[in-house]
Amino acid sequence: MDLVDPSTPLPHWFSEEDLTNYARLYEKSGFCTPLQILALLGGSIGLEELKVKVPAFVFMGEKDYPLKIPGLAYSLNKMVRDYISDIETTYLPDRGIIY
Repeated sequence: MDLVDPSTPLPHWFSEEDLTNYARLYEKSGFCTPLQILALLGGSIGLEELKVKVPAFVFMGEKDYPLKIPGLAYSLNKMVRDYISDIETTYLPDRGIIY
């Protein structure tokens, strides 16, 4: 699944060299280390006790790449509500992280 439109220009603060370096590093490591840490810790990191008790507002662009992953927005909203019961999320039309 290709989430990135190759014709999308890079933002001024992110060069082709940066992209090449990140791609090279990702090819070496992928998601293995973060997933291994998560698996080792399991549920023992104490997040169950952390709750945000004040209203929260989140805004993000409707074109942000993570939102292109089917089901991710729904899952994240559900998980976030486990820790922040009074949250409002607004999606900015025609916006994404690099706009």
